[in-house]
Amino acid sequence: MQINTRKIIGICILSLLFMQGDAFSGLKANDPAPSGRIVKLPIPDHEIPCDMAFWHESFTLVKMTYDKDENQIVFILKANADYKGDQGFECIKFYDEDDVDMIHKHNVTLNPPARDVKPGESTRARMDIPDDEILKKTKRAAAFSSR
Repeated sequence: MQINTRKIIGICILSLLFMQGDAFSGLKANDPAPSGRIVKLPIPDHEIPCDMAFWHESFTLVKMTYDKDENQIVFILKANADYKGDQGFECIKFYDEDDVDMIHKHNVTLNPPARDVKPGESTRARMDIPDDEILKKTKRAAAFSSR
């Protein structure tokens, strides 16, 4: 019996990718956020997965909460050792079933601003939650550079 090494390696890589996404499927509002790339946004009555890969390169996601009074998601982010400053962290896009972005503006504010954060320090990012009509159409979200 001949073993195809390429197929085995491919299957292993795909398995690891699927496991990374599934590991965070149980994230609930006010839970500490994992350091992984895919998280569920803690928006009441909405199950929206968010790809945080863009932020993950520069920050560790420490905590994620829902601020009912301000209608925002609050992220506590810690700058990684290789953090290089402001790279445009002001945008999380919301995509519909056709993979079209429904948010065409900056919807994230960092305090202190990313340019003032040094490696190892933390910042608070506040994302304005879109209106309910957009949330109902959203199939996925993703952090992107606003630059």
